[in-house]
Amino acid sequence: MLLSFEVGNFRSFGERQELSLFPSERESKFPEYLLQPPGVADLKALPLAVIYGPNSAGKSNLVKALRALKALVTERPTTQTPDERFRFSARLGQLPTELRVRFCARARVFEYEVARNHDAVERESLSVASKPALGGGLDRVFSRTSSGQVMFDERCADELPVGIGGLLDVVGVAANELVLGKLFDVLAEEKLRPLLAAVRHWFRSQLTIIGPEDRAVALPELLLGAPDLRTSLASFLRTAGTGMSDLDIRTWDLELESLEPTVRATLELLPVGQTISSGWVDMTRDTDRHFRALELQAVHRSGEAEVHSRFSDESDGTQRLLQLLPMIFAAGILREPPQRVFVVDELDRSLHATLVHAFVDQFVRRASKTKNQLITTTHETHLLDATRFRRDCFWFMNKTESGESRLYSLDEFPVRPDLPLDKAYLDGRFDAIPPVGGLDDIT
Repeated sequence: MLLSFEVGNFRSFGERQELSLFPSERESKFPEYLLQPPGVADLKALPLAVIYGPNSAGKSNLVKALRALKALVTERPTTQTPDERFRFSARLGQLPTELRVRFCARARVFEYEVARNHDAVERESLSVASKPALGGGLDRVFSRTSSGQVMFDERCADELPVGIGGLLDVVGVAANELVLGKLFDVLAEEKLRPLLAAVRHWFRSQLTIIGPEDRAVALPELLLGAPDLRTSLASFLRTAGTGMSDLDIRTWDLELESLEPTVRATLELLPVGQTISSGWVDMTRDTDRHFRALELQAVHRSGEAEVHSRFSDESDGTQRLLQLLPMIFAAGILREPPQRVFVVDELDRSLHATLVHAFVDQFVRRASKTKNQLITTTHETHLLDATRFRRDCFWFMNKTESGESRLYSLDEFPVRPDLPLDKAYLDGRFDAIPPVGGLDDIT
């Protein structure tokens, strides 16, 4: 569960900006929508954050910052990463990018921070709440200085792998590597102990970044083993007027020799039991020598006949809808609620306004059971609806005169309870709308 995220000196972000999922004390509506993290006392979080702003305000850069943090922790670093520091300040150009996230995982509250240049980590730290709540303060698990020195706090020694400091001395942590990423790379799950295993699980499995072209899950593989989920998704698509009557999965064995060299090389490196996706086709390595493919197909009814076609032939809007629907339905059908944090850039891309509203409404209504969260950027103003959503869920992004992205909450504005928020936003009440007067000067 995401509690807050801070980003500074990254792309369009200059000074630090914070997105908070803590509920505002000034908002009393819909208390039933607030999330209670399992096993954490006196802590509640919002299930939703919707971010508005004009084009080029920096909304997508917030998503990219979270994606960058996830990649730093979960992927092996390259020798040289792009320099993505804020470019319009000589002072900030000499300082590192700063990313800090506070989250709840497996009944523990964590805070992780990293400051990094394009070629080296300046500092890094992981802390954990000393009690199953934030009121008890945070204990430092480890910290890393710009010189590369890593220090583990004795207060957390009993919860860390035995000899962890010596292990790092043996394997070494390069200047551009994270301590956290290195530990996750060299230690098996059972060796991490519960504390670090919870952190790895959150970054790898719960934090889910979905760009405009991404899918929430490897869908063909998921639907093959969850017929009830396939039925639910097909029913929704049918009632949404897509023209489809059902979904189907086509499966076949793969012959590596018949594949393109790049695809064959990728599959040969794929671990047994893992899946890669290409469009609406999932390719899985079942054993050392056996590979199979699964393709999602749309089923249309023409009179008494059923016509099966590639799902990639459906409209962009239909494909986008199915990309996102598992965020609602999967948690109620799979064995364990995933408690995932879905960060979606351009939720409304190719989707009708009524579908976007219905999607978010269903997500929030189910969140008290699934413990899922949705953080999304959008231009869809129909979501600015105080009769259905809490006002502290709405955020705005705008740029200052110096070109820096500034993030601020609707909660900062004194507004009447009956104020139509969508109209007020388009009227410029909260800023964060594009100036369009210059169009009159174009000849």
